[in-house]
Amino acid sequence: MAQLVKPALHTAVIQKWKLLDSMRPLPPDVLANLRSVFRTEFTYNSNAIEGNSLTLRETQLVIEEGQTIRGKSLREIYEARNHPEAIEYVESLANEQRRLTESDVLTLHQMVMKDVMEEKDVGRYRKGEVRIRGSKHGPPPAYEVPMLMEELLKVINDNPDDYTTVELAAIVLHRFVHIHPFYDGNGRVARLLTNLVLMRKHYLPIIIPKIDRAKYLRYLERADAGNYYPLVNFVAQYAIKHLDMAHIAVEQQAGDRKLSLMEAAKMSSVSPDYLRVLANRGLIVATKEGRNWVVSERDVVEFVRKRSLRAQGLR
Repeated sequence: MAQLVKPALHTAVIQKWKLLDSMRPLPPDVLANLRSVFRTEFTYNSNAIEGNSLTLRETQLVIEEGQTIRGKSLREIYEARNHPEAIEYVESLANEQRRLTESDVLTLHQMVMKDVMEEKDVGRYRKGEVRIRGSKHGPPPAYEVPMLMEELLKVINDNPDDYTTVELAAIVLHRFVHIHPFYDGNGRVARLLTNLVLMRKHYLPIIIPKIDRAKYLRYLERADAGNYYPLVNFVAQYAIKHLDMAHIAVEQQAGDRKLSLMEAAKMSSVSPDYLRVLANRGLIVATKEGRNWVVSERDVVEFVRKRSLRAQGLR
């Protein structure tokens, strides 16, 4: 199978993923902040792509403070309120590392669309035909949906064509909206499943911003015609962006807290003796407190970063 992602982007994704992996476990404060930012910004942008008029700040107020927003419809409020639960469900599925089932997909749709659609259609595949406003694509007939979704679940679970993680995420995104298994909420669920594919492999979830809506829809149309190249590389660029965000967050969070060589060894995956040698050679900044060497957390983070880059041939 020909590679769909540009070689330079593929290399960058893998290198940045390895660099982040070398920093694990990420500090709890960093993880909590990344999750909070993602929850709000993903909810805002995913809904905005579908026409929700809440601003980012209004979305935050709905999610974090349970506010209703004057001048906004109840549908828009529920769309914002529903997303955090769906995001948590995707996180739990990624952590469980089990096969995704039809029941999981229906549950995800129910979480996203409860109180937004008619109850009889929430968490159930469509029984009739639909048209996608503004698109040339005509979704398959309703009777084909269960079979097509079964095939898509096999792609997600088994990756029979051996796609890279980013390629698989983009292909799942397109195939889900192409099947259009529900009367409404397909784009929202598709973007959540895209992130499930990424998170299963310990990538950070991505956010497709409202500002790129036209480009995103254009790339989906090209994929309808069999050209996945633009969409895959579009997803790859956002995978890189969000990996970079995590790197920066870890480095900024690391302060001047002093670590013993034993603590630093656990963080850097090298032995305390090796760190002591580096300190004696002046290759890391270390000071003695009594009989013990200590180093700053910031210096350890920088050491891990440089070591990972050297191992990947970037320095």
